Amino acid sequence: MSQIIPLLIFSTLVSISHGSALIYAKSQQNHPYKKRERAWQVHSFINGSLWLVLSVWILWFQWASPHSAYPLWLETIGFITLIAGLCLSVKSRLLLGPHQAMGIRFFLPEKSKKITSSLYSFLNNPMYDGFILILMSMGLIFGVEADFYLAALSFILLNIFLASIENYRWRWNPF
Repeated sequence: MSQIIPLLIFSTLVSISHGSALIYAKSQQNHPYKKRERAWQVHSFINGSLWLVLSVWILWFQWASPHSAYPLWLETIGFITLIAGLCLSVKSRLLLGPHQAMGIRFFLPEKSKKITSSLYSFLNNPMYDGFILILMSMGLIFGVEADFYLAALSFILLNIFLASIENYRWRWNPF
């Protein structure tokens, strides 16, 4: 259990860093375009790198953690859930395109467009939902019980914390 604590802390810090950058960007809307564009590039590089490190750490964690043996039917559910999570994440990334990720709409709203079709017509954050499904499925497939803690924390950090910043219609959104 103690192996998961640093990963949970780092995951929390990455999410807070991303959310803080989005709040900062929203406060800079009256600044010149070039300044906001540069801020987005810096944010995209730094937070993109942090998300990449987090992803690699999560993958490494699968082999470095104690494993439990789950019945085949649970592993099968894990594979099905993994495919669903991967489909959600990849499809939503394709819908967003190369310039819609990493909060560009907060830095450069003139370059972004609201997507309300396909997955976004019935899910607020399909990429986040996909990540959570992937984490849960890895727990079932690899038998790493700590993945369920990571999935629960990801739900809180992604679907509650970051979504409250990103989705304007939520009443606790600071914008």
